[in-house]
Amino acid sequence: MSTSGTFLTDIKEIRRRARQHLSEGAVTQNYEGKVEETIALLNHAVATEIVCILRYKFHAVCATGLASEAVKAEFAQHAKEEEQHLDWLAERINQLGGKPNLNPDGVISRAASEYVEGEKGCDHARATRADSGAGGRARERHARPPRHS
Repeated sequence: MSTSGTFLTDIKEIRRRARQHLSEGAVTQNYEGKVEETIALLNHAVATEIVCILRYKFHAVCATGLASEAVKAEFAQHAKEEEQHLDWLAERINQLGGKPNLNPDGVISRAASEYVEGEKGCDHARATRADSGAGGRARERHARPPRHS
């Protein structure tokens, strides 16, 4: 019987500690990064995701050729995935006490990716393939806290 009483006490203590840590928010006392710099970097990743979404949506609409329906579907799926990444980044910025910069003014200058339309269907795929890693690299850079000297 005393074993179950100890377990209940432990659970109550665990819950008490969890509530205490929740009240501290996303930035706890042992966070070593510079919050303002992290928010700025995440906002650059936000801009990159916006550019990628727009480019994939453009390609989804403009794809032509025999396999165009499959290509359109693929580009549309990529756009949805990039939009999810954008949501995650914006939410993290919000958690850190910042404001996600979704203002279209200056998106291109803040983004690690370029918006390239191309003239033909194959240009769309080529432009996207050449730049497809930019969004992933931006997220990868910001998925872990930045190191500061």
